Amino acid sequence: MSAVVIALVLIAVMVALAYYVGYQLLLQHGRLLLRLEALEHRLEASGIAPTPAPGEPTVLPDLNLSGNTDLERLLYVVEHLSAKNVTLKGEVQRARDENHHRKGEQANPVTSLKVRGPFKGPGGYDHHVREFVRQLHRQGVTVELRDIPEWSPAKLPAFMRDPWFDSLDKPSNARVVLHFCMPHQIVAETSRVNINYTMFEASRICPAWVAVAHNRPDDLIVLPTESSRHAWIASGVPAEPIRLCPYRLRNDAT
Repeated sequence: MSAVVIALVLIAVMVALAYYVGYQLLLQHGRLLLRLEALEHRLEASGIAPTPAPGEPTVLPDLNLSGNTDLERLLYVVEHLSAKNVTLKGEVQRARDENHHRKGEQANPVTSLKVRGPFKGPGGYDHHVREFVRQLHRQGVTVELRDIPEWSPAKLPAFMRDPWFDSLDKPSNARVVLHFCMPHQIVAETSRVNINYTMFEASRICPAWVAVAHNRPDDLIVLPTESSRHAWIASGVPAEPIRLCPYRLRNDAT
């Protein structure tokens, strides 16, 4: 009997240790993301960018806030911060203005938006919500930000969080709600347009998510990849409400 008890205790200790190690790795990943975010936004604010060589186009490169890997993003930031030849911030703004007000284009009609999604944790969804909100703010959109506390128990420590996001909790008159969550986690607001930005890395989605799409045919579904679009349609979701939007949210990109 004592051997069984000892074995159970050892198993419990190993499980606790594995959970602790996993949580620490998750926090470490979150710290890296936050450091990269700070570097990227400092770079954007400074207007630093390499001067094009003779004969090259003068359009500034897109920072691509959501690169393929954290290492690629870090190298990209370091490379641009260490560039010896830089353009003035005014030139950066001029290039952006030219893209924003190209002939025949209208100004962004969206002035306010309610965003509902996790933003206090170290995970990928949290990171994307923070990036989307930052970029929307840069575009002059008033954002009402609401957290999804039940998304994950993993939260960044208070000293690692940007208090600016918590200040965006003031109610707005936005006509559109953008939900960063899985389809079954949408809390639809019947008086507003509901948009679900989500994804799933598989060839099919679960029937419950298909039912959500059929029960709310007027809602839009925004997916980041063509593979996700195929998964939704192959599972029985109509193609009409589906839109594609890659992770980048830079309307000054070329």
